[in-house]
Amino acid sequence: ATAPNTEESKSLLVEGPLSSEIHKENLEKLNRMTQEEILQEKAHLESLLSPELIEFIKAKKSASQKFRNSLKTPVNPSASNPDPRIPSPAVDEIQEAVSPSPEVSNLLEEASTHQWLNMSTLESPKLEWMKDLEPDKCPQVSENEPYTARFSFEGELLPYNDPSISMDRGLHHHGEDPSRPGYSIPELLQLSRSSQQQQRCVALTTISKILDKTRNGWYDKALEPAPLIALNSKNILLLLRFSLDDSAVAVLTASLQALRSFLYSETEEFCLDRCFSWRCEVGGYLVPEMLPKVDEVDMSSLKDHELAQIDCVSAAVRSQILVRLSYILGFYTRKEKSPPEWSVAALEILTRISRHSRIIALNVASTPNLLSIIMKHFLPLEEDALPSRESLNSLTSPTVKALHLFRVLVEYGGRPVADRLQQLKIVDRLLCYTTQKSRMASLWLSIESFRLWKTLLDNGLPLETVNGNAYDLACQLRYVFSNHDISGSELSSELAAGLVGVSSYGEEFEPILIMLLEKWSTQLGTSNITWGNTKLIATTLACVKDSSSFKLDWINNPKIFRDIISSSNVLSGLQAASRDPEALPSLSAVLEEGKVVPVLSSCFHFYSTVINHFSKHCMLDELKAILNNPDVMEYLKRANSCSWSLVNNWFTRLELYFLAGVVEASQNVSTELPPEVYRRIAIKLLPAIPGDCPELAKSVLKMLLSDNRLNIAGLSQGMTSLKLEDTGKNSCLLDNVSVIYDEFISPGSWNQPVLPRDWVYLPLVASYTRHKEESKWTEEDTLRIVILLTLEVTLPELFVDLSPTLRFSRLVLIYLCDTLHLDENVKILLQKMIPKFLKEFHKCLNFSSDIPGVNSFPDLFTALCEGFCANSYGDDGFAMVLMAPIAQRHDKYYRKILWSEHAGALRYIRLRPEALPFPVDEYLFPEEEDCSLIEGYITALVRGTVKKEFSPLMYLIALQHSVAFLQGESDLSRKMRERIHLVNDKELVEKLLGET
Repeated sequence: ATAPNTEESKSLLVEGPLSSEIHKENLEKLNRMTQEEILQEKAHLESLLSPELIEFIKAKKSASQKFRNSLKTPVNPSASNPDPRIPSPAVDEIQEAVSPSPEVSNLLEEASTHQWLNMSTLESPKLEWMKDLEPDKCPQVSENEPYTARFSFEGELLPYNDPSISMDRGLHHHGEDPSRPGYSIPELLQLSRSSQQQQRCVALTTISKILDKTRNGWYDKALEPAPLIALNSKNILLLLRFSLDDSAVAVLTASLQALRSFLYSETEEFCLDRCFSWRCEVGGYLVPEMLPKVDEVDMSSLKDHELAQIDCVSAAVRSQILVRLSYILGFYTRKEKSPPEWSVAALEILTRISRHSRIIALNVASTPNLLSIIMKHFLPLEEDALPSRESLNSLTSPTVKALHLFRVLVEYGGRPVADRLQQLKIVDRLLCYTTQKSRMASLWLSIESFRLWKTLLDNGLPLETVNGNAYDLACQLRYVFSNHDISGSELSSELAAGLVGVSSYGEEFEPILIMLLEKWSTQLGTSNITWGNTKLIATTLACVKDSSSFKLDWINNPKIFRDIISSSNVLSGLQAASRDPEALPSLSAVLEEGKVVPVLSSCFHFYSTVINHFSKHCMLDELKAILNNPDVMEYLKRANSCSWSLVNNWFTRLELYFLAGVVEASQNVSTELPPEVYRRIAIKLLPAIPGDCPELAKSVLKMLLSDNRLNIAGLSQGMTSLKLEDTGKNSCLLDNVSVIYDEFISPGSWNQPVLPRDWVYLPLVASYTRHKEESKWTEEDTLRIVILLTLEVTLPELFVDLSPTLRFSRLVLIYLCDTLHLDENVKILLQKMIPKFLKEFHKCLNFSSDIPGVNSFPDLFTALCEGFCANSYGDDGFAMVLMAPIAQRHDKYYRKILWSEHAGALRYIRLRPEALPFPVDEYLFPEEEDCSLIEGYITALVRGTVKKEFSPLMYLIALQHSVAFLQGESDLSRKMRERIHLVNDKELVEKLLGET
């Protein structure tokens, strides 16, 4: 046998340090084999390998062979032919080799000269990455056609194709769209897992900047889904959590910044700080627990990635992030002379985690060594150990952020956290930071120190901390009295408000606080109105016991209510942006297009404080002056007529408390606006009150239902016939209607209303549910239904904002409570309102729409049919309700249920056409075309289920639709006409065929 060509000294397939020896050994074996043995061994190997692996080997050998052939020019081309005895797939499939470019040849020579690692062999497929991009290959998209978003390293959204961006800026790469600049989110996520540290840092930093811009509203309505939602669906939280375990400081810094951008909103924290110290007489002030809306599920059974899609903060806590952050803050910070920049990100992450709930806040506070580490490295006891003055004057100072974190922990965790901080001697640090010298050095440091001090006092910190520092506090109060006017900066007003809040815990400071209130309220009469100065006055007014020094000249200041409409949330018409994942809710301080909620630039905190103060002290002249102010009257008129917006926004409560004060004041003074305006505002206000303000809801409800028109005894006409077991209790129900609704008001989540929009029907729904589950009905339930129907008759404005379909779905429940509709008092009220309701709203009913609380209206209608057969006793009101869904304008499904499945109910519908509250044509036109329904009509007529004598309306409906169909020219109409002739009732046959 002829030996194979051994000219190649290196294997094309085998790589590594032993490749030459293995290749030489393979050639020696081939030389000792015959052609038949070679072919046999080749077939054996092919039977062992998968087709995909064989194709891979062929492709690799072919590519390498082509490139090597292109680098050499054979002296005798005929001598380079391979041995014809050895079939070579590479030879069979080889294509014309392409000569390398001069750049490639130079690169190869330079690699050989400098002995670059892994550059001894260049692979031609990889050289494709070095080719210049061809701009003409970038596909064009239409104006409205969506495309993949790409971002610059600054987190900015790039246009689809921007020729102004050069190729050398690091934004063009050979990905899915090589001609487009920028990186997509999936590419950044992939790059963040790179083995190269620099690539990971670039990717994480870019993601952080994208998230920051997303939170500021840059990409609202531009990207679908929003980057926050898209990244959360990719489990960005877990990726960033894993990155925190990296030992490289650069990666750790980038990871902390990215995680901070994902979890934390600086704007929301700033907005919450602006509301600090605001209180209301009714319901107090609570901090928002930022819990996601989660159905009842066993969190412990979920895997980490599953939990991250439901509750990001809980998933982070489960991943031991608190322990990791504690280690990072302790280990890496002690290596630095001053707190590193990334420490601010770590503190902000802890702040957002703490705002999740009270339980999580307690978990943060109880993390081993965490609070002591923060105290040691960021809150030094000696003022000389503090960072520079420039650093402390910044809101992003680590020291300021540490104080802010502690305040949030106390607000959410309460007394246990306050006690723990007291054990760590936080008071000593606060005294150091709030001295006169420190106050002049740093406003932000002193502001946060006073806020934390005030929060600790609210949660049980001993008053000795105030009394023991009485001299310094008195000096500062005198300094403020002498030097601070309300025309000063907002920061100086915040500092003064913090000082007043702490000093209010010392009785010896009452005289000077009264003097401050007198001074600032006097200045307000001639000053411009700002958030800062009105907040300062409102805080001082709430802190003093004797408010007689409160000057009232400001009421006549034309500027005081000038911006009340432009700064209103409920009248703004703005909408919350859909940029936050459900697993990580926000307070929506930043609305669409980056707009901050208008109420935070208003003075509603001041308005709500003073109007409730005036009502509490019966200052009727001042209340009347406010309500008759032209700007306030115009605001109330718009609140009465316009649809409200942002009612579920956390910050709207500032305005809602003011409106509640207006409603209360309107009951005590006469104003230029009619009482209907205030009643209408109260009706709109009640379902807008958040779930964490139940006392406010009870107050508004009591005012709303104290209307003089509620004369239940007179309207019921038969109230004395009720055999009430507890006369005293039921008399109370009659005298105070709001009592029956109080039981439905309970504390809930801030992002849910305390009462639903259909709150008026809650007693009916509760009684129906209890009757359905327990088959139990009491006289008290009957009384509640009577009260509800009385509200329907006497206060129709309560129901204006409810859709007719929703109202109808609630009223039909009365007919599903056995024979309740036959009760003398209930029947009288139903006769008053059912015909009126159907006459006014029969065209507005839409049973195909989603109805809150009704899973399936067809099921409800089926139950109504069954109840009619069992308990109607020929009641016309029940029949009207049953007939409403079978009008021709509604789905034929309801007509089929009644005329087929529940045809037995037809003979009990004894309504006459003229008794309907609306035209009978609603049931006659358009003419029926459904064949199964026509058969049902004819069957009912033939069997005598409906007759003119005892069910004239149903008889008319069946007859008219049947006649119209039988007169048609369709094949089915002709067949039916032939069958009609077989009916024995010839009079009916003549009517059906139109012969009479």
